[in-house]
Amino acid sequence: MPISALSWVALVLGVFYAAGALFLLRSLAMGGLIDRALAALGSEEADSEQWQTRLLTVGALLTFASGLALVALSRWALAVFALNALFQGGYLLWATRVMPPKDEVERAGRRSTTRAFFLYLAALVLVWFIGTQGVWRVWLEPAWLELGVLAIATALAGLAVRLPIGRRETALEPLEPAEPREPSVPERLRLAPEIQCWPLWNDENGEPVDPDDLGLSEGLLARMDAWDDRFQATYPEDDPAAAWFADVAEERAWVSEGLAVAESLREEWDGDLVVAISRLGAMLREAGRDLAPGQAVPLDAGAGIGAQCGVAEIGEAIERLDALARDRDALPAWDGDAADDIGQAQELLSRVLATVPARYDEDVRGGLDSAEPQTRTWVEHALRLRAGPA
Repeated sequence: MPISALSWVALVLGVFYAAGALFLLRSLAMGGLIDRALAALGSEEADSEQWQTRLLTVGALLTFASGLALVALSRWALAVFALNALFQGGYLLWATRVMPPKDEVERAGRRSTTRAFFLYLAALVLVWFIGTQGVWRVWLEPAWLELGVLAIATALAGLAVRLPIGRRETALEPLEPAEPREPSVPERLRLAPEIQCWPLWNDENGEPVDPDDLGLSEGLLARMDAWDDRFQATYPEDDPAAAWFADVAEERAWVSEGLAVAESLREEWDGDLVVAISRLGAMLREAGRDLAPGQAVPLDAGAGIGAQCGVAEIGEAIERLDALARDRDALPAWDGDAADDIGQAQELLSRVLATVPARYDEDVRGGLDSAEPQTRTWVEHALRLRAGPA
């Protein structure tokens, strides 16, 4: 690529980062006012929010400096880019430990920040390559004087975007405390643990529900928090896909406690309660999502579902087999079509049980204790499939 073309690439990239940094500095200046107002009102999170705003401001200033250096084709461009990349990486590590996202909006923002960091790393590699082509110019000597000019220009840009905010700040009236919000109480509640979310949901619209809004007893709230904390502790931030209990006995105890929490909820909660500790229903619905109405989930989907099952899902599969057995026993002798449909559903669940991870053998064998003869037959079928051709 000709040097002149590389110069244009550097100019465009530099303008992009310099302009973006100015926009971010302006937003952070506004956010700083809000942080100080919250601190004056005694907000518990105000201090950490102010620290976050300060660190983001430093990062924005470094981003502006790197963009300015690139526009000027300064020999300091690579050094400033590298310094900013180190700072951004350090900030993300600090934010992960000190300020983990509390809701989906904050998680989306953190993902956006992380993507921007990796894009900046790619830009750093490009700046390094541009430097190897002899594009940099010497504007001032000695070199530190040129760096000083970049620093002064960056500081003046930072002040320029903050000055109007500072003049308005003196005219701010003390903020009135916000009116207490009316909690949104659903008619139908769903108990379904999710990583980094409350375990309670509005079953009608899928929105999370704050347990404190439901008028539950302190004892039940504490019990639910402890139960959910055990689930949240299974989440490894370095490998979210691997989130689950390492010990089967611990998982069984967690499922048992969840069912007990659900019973206590039914005693204290006046509305309907849907218990979705198991994910089996959701996986079956997903497997049949693209099928025509009335078309059964194909039997070969059982293996993929079984591989994702744990203690709760195995328990639900056995409960579903019990219910299907009772439905089949209640059919009139002439209704062969319905019997065939039930039989296919039973076989699908049997294949699910046949393909759950090996560490759940004992949980599958628990189906042999069912009071329903048909359930015991299908569980035996699953155990034979698990044993293989032998």
